[in-house]
Amino acid sequence: PNSWAVFEEVLAEFRQKMKGVPVLTLRQFETYASMCGIISKKEILACSRWFNDIGYIIHYHEPDLVDYIILDPTWIIDIFASLFSFKQNWISDGILYHKDLRQMWKNYPPEIYSHVLFLLEKFEICLQVSPESMQGVLHNIEDYEEHIDDEIVPTLDIYDEDEMLFHPEFINSKHKLTGISLVPENFPEEVPELSGFFFSEEEVGEIYNFDRLYEFSFIPYGFVSRLLVRIVSLSSPKAFWKGGIATFKDDDRFMLQKLDENSISIKFQSLNWIQCRMNISLLLDTLEELIYEWPNIEIERYLLYENEESTEKISIDVIEQLILEGETTVRIGNNKETISKIVPDLTYFNDYVNNVISKVSLNNTGIIGEGGYSLVYKSIYKGDYVAVKELFIVDNDNISKIFREFRQEVLVHTRMEHPCI
Repeated sequence: PNSWAVFEEVLAEFRQKMKGVPVLTLRQFETYASMCGIISKKEILACSRWFNDIGYIIHYHEPDLVDYIILDPTWIIDIFASLFSFKQNWISDGILYHKDLRQMWKNYPPEIYSHVLFLLEKFEICLQVSPESMQGVLHNIEDYEEHIDDEIVPTLDIYDEDEMLFHPEFINSKHKLTGISLVPENFPEEVPELSGFFFSEEEVGEIYNFDRLYEFSFIPYGFVSRLLVRIVSLSSPKAFWKGGIATFKDDDRFMLQKLDENSISIKFQSLNWIQCRMNISLLLDTLEELIYEWPNIEIERYLLYENEESTEKISIDVIEQLILEGETTVRIGNNKETISKIVPDLTYFNDYVNNVISKVSLNNTGIIGEGGYSLVYKSIYKGDYVAVKELFIVDNDNISKIFREFRQEVLVHTRMEHPCI
């Protein structure tokens, strides 16, 4: 629309005048949009979404990000770069205390600090964490309290009042900077001492151990740091380094480590069988979701099976195919193992025996829906009409992705209590 083109020119003028901090509040953005003939909030947000999609501005509509519009995307890149190239090491071992933002970003108003941190989280560059979740790393709460900002930070008057490039909320407001963010790219290089992290059978008795190996054609730059951000958001870290993490999920132990440029190892321990099935599924699915955001990566997944003589690698693809064929066991060397015991993340729905019904007890009356990898039938079960979803595989290249999505859907339904499920 012509009004959008006019608004684009207005924003270009503002960008030139606001070289220090090219940021508008949503209220300012709406005011200037209305001056260009864009009146309704719906059209204003559609316009901002369009400008964002073409890279003209940065504006996301999530609750934590909607209040500010960045007119110059290159400006925010420079702020991001300050986390990694700042001459003074404000980020010690990957821990950024928000108090230090006063020095790192001293030329920018404190009002936008939280917005920038949320943007960093959106791009999975860092993650804000609570001191409670970090106690395994901070050792004691005093480590955190020493870095709480005791000063009230005055706002910098950065806008030209004659040009109306300010917002009343930016003037004379005060902010106290507290909090912690983790920046995985700045984690220490060396693997820390982890003695005592894993369970020993002598101390606790029966332990459920699971080991996996992921072999990549290559591990993209930034893959591991983004993965660490996601894992920290789900758990409580004990230790982390640039290539890995040792963390707690409930009472379970989980360690992920980049071994070289092509492989990642995973070790998981639990004392609770029911709990471990859920947690290992959650953590491994987190890894799988990130993998599928890089569609050109070739990857092989293996179960590491330890016997008395050696450690064997068994392809996860082979095990998934056995499950789809209805098999419940797999032969590894001279041993015959129950699949659900060695890969509980692939078979947890098999353990809901009371929820498993025979296919012959269903009377399918016709197809009522179809997806990329499943059919939905209208069926009769014990005299009631039901919808039945049946998985089918036609693309072997995506078998792991399809099977994972189907497993997740089954898991969601097993957790729900409703008369229609």
